Amino acid sequence: MSDRKTASAGRRQTYVLDFADGGPLRLDLPVPEGPANLLEMLPTIRLAADVVFARGAGAATREGRTISCGPGCGICCNQLVPVSREEGLALARLVHALPEPRRREVTDRFRHTVAALEDAGLLARLVRDFSSHIHEHGVLPRLQRDYWALGLPCPFLESGSCSVHTVRPVICRQYSVTSDPALCARPFEPGVRLGEVRQPMDMAGALAAFDGARARATLALPLTLCLLLEKTNGAKPLPKVPGPEMLSRFLELASRFSDR
Repeated sequence: MSDRKTASAGRRQTYVLDFADGGPLRLDLPVPEGPANLLEMLPTIRLAADVVFARGAGAATREGRTISCGPGCGICCNQLVPVSREEGLALARLVHALPEPRRREVTDRFRHTVAALEDAGLLARLVRDFSSHIHEHGVLPRLQRDYWALGLPCPFLESGSCSVHTVRPVICRQYSVTSDPALCARPFEPGVRLGEVRQPMDMAGALAAFDGARARATLALPLTLCLLLEKTNGAKPLPKVPGPEMLSRFLELASRFSDR
């Protein structure tokens, strides 16, 4: 199910974000009226992210830069992709809801990736470091480099494109480049610099630091471990907050997260 269909049941609310570059940005979004948890709010947050990130892409275009990303260019989908706790839960539930035999195919890709990480000695490091060390200087870059070296595509990647594109995580929506696509296959080589599009705010970072009611210490996990860590990840109940209030709180928090 797409985000637009899922979110359409909500009442439309208008929010205005004030940016130094480009002026105010109006968000007209369907928002659940009654109490909701963050999982239930994800479709609306992803729609908000699309509007915000379109502002970043537009700024790049006005500067004469062309977005290099598009269908079939899924090289970046071999990267280590951190997602928020709630996005990890949503992805796990999406996999469980797939019809057979597709569910088995996608589940087997996740299992293959976990087995490859374990064989390489990286699985335990990922679980440990994302649990308690991810904010320490240099930890995430080292994990990203070691993960990339294994050449493990996202389990949702099919024929170079995202098979769950309409409900992909916020961080995937946030990431795009204007540099030569050939460079995307060499991100860690000396001298290689990717022309990443800087967005007005780091909404992926804000989402990982938000529980639906208030700010929290960042809770993230590698996308490829969302099935493995589903039980642990979903053990704590999520607070319920009226939809319009939750979105206001999230956008206020996100305004403090710069992607520049």
